[in-house]
Amino acid sequence: MHAPGGANVNAMAGGSPKRGQARPKTEVDRRIEAVAADQLHLIDTAQLAGCGLGPRGARFRVASHALHRVQMNVHALHPPPYSQPQRLLAATMTYGPGALVSHEASGIHQRFRDGPLGTIDVITERAHPRSRGGITVHPVERIDPRDVRRVSGVPCASADLVLVQLAPSLGEMELERALVAAESLGYVKRGRLSELVAERRGRPGVPKLEALLELEPVLSQSDLELLFLPLWRPAGLERPLTQHRVAVPAGEKLIHVDFYWPRLRMVVEADSQRFHGDWERAEIDRERDQLLALTGRVCHRFVRRRVRTDPLGCARRLRQLAEIRAREIGLDAAAATRRAA
Repeated sequence: MHAPGGANVNAMAGGSPKRGQARPKTEVDRRIEAVAADQLHLIDTAQLAGCGLGPRGARFRVASHALHRVQMNVHALHPPPYSQPQRLLAATMTYGPGALVSHEASGIHQRFRDGPLGTIDVITERAHPRSRGGITVHPVERIDPRDVRRVSGVPCASADLVLVQLAPSLGEMELERALVAAESLGYVKRGRLSELVAERRGRPGVPKLEALLELEPVLSQSDLELLFLPLWRPAGLERPLTQHRVAVPAGEKLIHVDFYWPRLRMVVEADSQRFHGDWERAEIDRERDQLLALTGRVCHRFVRRRVRTDPLGCARRLRQLAEIRAREIGLDAAAATRRAA
């Protein structure tokens, strides 16, 4: 039997067999394998003792490469490299049962935050815990069971709690993006999130989250839409409607548009090469644009590369397009915008 990383789990036990000769498994080996099987092939020192392997035996197995240290008091049954879930689980196991991956690391693991995994944040009810290499620990009085999730075998703080934890360090755009991403994945429970916000009212970052909760919930269908949505803020516009349905002449079906500003009768479509990079798709897009024009609406398209690399430039362009559109339809430009850019 082989564990991830190519290590032979059957060779994990103590004594040193002769070259080329596998040592027969013992009852202790089988117990260790059974425990680690439910923990991404990880096991901690206390669990090793429960399986009948004391500190001396554990040290011998580490020295003979039958066990591999991942974190303090946490070992793997195979050598590195270790997956992201294994690294996260090992971080929580360092602080014992009940510890959770939290903050940015939890958001990344649950896929509503982007970016490489850096320092792993952990919350625990343990008194006076110490942060260790690569782990920042946050002691809390109590972890509410409603804020506990298990994702791919890793105990995590819920998206609701993570959003509250990240609110002080994220700007309005990033916080909105995180909320929409988590909500689009079905992770947000608005009732619980509102409770957490109310409990922390007045603390840094909480007003930003309160303001977001007053807006209509939005679900994103792509990462590009997620990148573009918060640009209404630096553009100084009203928040657009998303996935809005538009009736077009001679159309049997309603057209769904990515973003729509009703007062401006202006549509924005977020185009990615993956979905809009072929001629057939381009022909369909042109037909949609013309049908929208027949209803008195104008459609503008923003591409992935520009939105990702120059979001503020896109926001300025969006503002300019909105001002031009306001003049075209005889609407006061100031009245067509939410605030000055």
